[in-house]
Amino acid sequence: MGPLRDKAGLIRAISQISAFDEYDDGALVAQMMVLGALEREESRGVQGRTDFPSRAPVARHTELTEEDVRNAIKSLLFPQELEDVGAFGMSFGPAPEAS
Repeated sequence: MGPLRDKAGLIRAISQISAFDEYDDGALVAQMMVLGALEREESRGVQGRTDFPSRAPVARHTELTEEDVRNAIKSLLFPQELEDVGAFGMSFGPAPEAS
């Protein structure tokens, strides 16, 4: 996953990463990073989406659990096998305030 990305490339990355052992912590972290990038439909800083070149007015904070990752991967790679869990079942909210 490079600094310029699009939906098709991110889905390809998820597919390739999913080939690793499901209990591989490195693969889980990589999946979380790619899913966060996939859900963020904007360009921010040096992380650009070629399919969403504009920056959103407010940054969103992303929280993912292992269950969120598993559900998201199933819905992306096997959509017919999973009921609708919303936007990948992930939790989004405003960016946390700096301390």
